[in-house]
Amino acid sequence: MDLRGAGRRPSLPESRSRGVGRALLHGVLGRFGDVPMTLTAARAGRSLHDSLGFIPVADATWWG
Repeated sequence: MDLRGAGRRPSLPESRSRGVGRALLHGVLGRFGDVPMTLTAARAGRSLHDSLGFIPVADATWWG
């Protein structure tokens, strides 16, 4: 099975809520078509990811 993943894509505060993340994800999704994809993202992007069809399956904890 072919699988792709999209990692965290933080944005600058002045770029948020201006369609930048949506445009990036549309580009990725368009490139890979129907290939299953995983996404690791911050909670702040949840509404965007939900609107693009991603389904949450687990929470992740990051240590720095």
